Amino acid sequence: LYASFKGYWQKNYGFNEREQYFLFVEGGEKTHIIWSGIRYFSVFTDAANYGVHMGMAIVVFGISTFYIKQRWLKIYFVFVIAVAVYSMFISGTRAAIAVPVTGIAFFTILSRNMKSTIVGLFVLISFLIFFMFTTIGDSNRYIHRMRSAFTPTNDASYQVRQINQQKMKLLMNEKPFGYGIGLGKGERFHPKELMPFPPDSWLVNVWVESGVVGLSLYILIHCILFAWCSWIIMFKIMNKSSPKKYRVKNNSFSIKSCDLCNR
Repeated sequence: LYASFKGYWQKNYGFNEREQYFLFVEGGEKTHIIWSGIRYFSVFTDAANYGVHMGMAIVVFGISTFYIKQRWLKIYFVFVIAVAVYSMFISGTRAAIAVPVTGIAFFTILSRNMKSTIVGLFVLISFLIFFMFTTIGDSNRYIHRMRSAFTPTNDASYQVRQINQQKMKLLMNEKPFGYGIGLGKGERFHPKELMPFPPDSWLVNVWVESGVVGLSLYILIHCILFAWCSWIIMFKIMNKSSPKKYRVKNNSFSIKSCDLCNR
């Protein structure tokens, strides 16, 4: 909520002195003040970081809203989702939209519950239809920018990024271990050698800093983590979070399965 409020403040009342220093002295304006408008970054290091974290908030509180029973807490979670959506959009980070889409998809697969699967599929399909097959809200530049993520080949910004990445690839062929950690956007360190093209995403930044070796290791570790955590959720966690009845010596009593697990 605080991060969302800070993003709202930047959008409506401008940047403070330290934020202006980041933009106009450290070079942040190259990626945050662009042709389509300003990408707000709130209390985060950059707009991409801001957008991705707000996307994660949408996933976490969205799933929690589905399970929580208290009405006022449910309303509070819905409010958090609404401001997180607003924040993700004003960040201008199109890649961030992959976070709620992927999160909902994983939730649908791992829930092992018919009701959850139906709700998850409905939300996911509605989400994709809105962005891919309608023009609703195109007059709003933030919605229009997010929608362009689903048709990247028609987006001029995406095409420029592809051209830059091809140029970067020629330079990276000679650097299997990259330019060095922290040097993806490391002008302030005054290194002897620096990538002339700024990384346009986190994975590209990992590639520039650690080369194809580091990027391969990074992706491999995350694939293992996704597989391992999915296995834990699917086969290790047996708590269904609903009261169950047990019978001991002909006496029926009710106990929450989470209490049983703790014992």
